[in-house]
Amino acid sequence: MKPITVNWTINLPNKSQIQNMWRELVFDVIDEEFEFINLVKANLGGDIYFKGFKFH
Repeated sequence: MKPITVNWTINLPNKSQIQNMWRELVFDVIDEEFEFINLVKANLGGDIYFKGFKFH
């Protein structure tokens, strides 16, 4: 089987396009009491800075 060769130089966004992507990023919180988050809080303690979400 022939290995896949990735060409990392084509179609790369420029710095301005990357900045726009982060500025225009839209997402929805799916579940504020996401079960995994509660499990981590219960077993590890501390603050949790992520939740269940989806990107548009």
